[in-house]
Amino acid sequence: MFLPRHVATEIKQLVHDLVQGKFVKISRDGRSGRLDATQLQYAINKYGNRLTMPPDSSFEEIEGWLVDTEVLPTWSTEFDLWTADEGKSDLTLLLTISDTWNGIVRIEIDDLRAL
Repeated sequence: MFLPRHVATEIKQLVHDLVQGKFVKISRDGRSGRLDATQLQYAINKYGNRLTMPPDSSFEEIEGWLVDTEVLPTWSTEFDLWTADEGKSDLTLLLTISDTWNGIVRIEIDDLRAL
C-alpha cells in the first residue's frame, strides 16, 4: 500500500534534514530512533558519497507495510537515499511511521544501511 501524502511529507522533511547534516536536530526530536547523532553521521560518512535531495517524484508513491500490532496507524517502509555521484543510491533508510490521533506524524529511523 502507498503511504498517505502527509506521511510522505514527513519523510521528505527527514531526508532534507539528513542532506543538510542536521543530525543533532534529528536525534533531539526522536526521529533518529535507536541511533544517536554521531552514529547517524558516521553511517552516512562511511558510505562515502554526499547526500542530495531525491526528485520530488520519489516521495509521491512510497510503499509501506501496515503494522497490525499497533493501536495507531503505523507503517514500516524503506526509502532509498540519493547521492551527488550516484543519483539513487544503495543507502536505504528503514523507517517506522505512526499517525497519531491528533494528526501528528511520528517517524523513527530503524536502520540506515546499504542494501
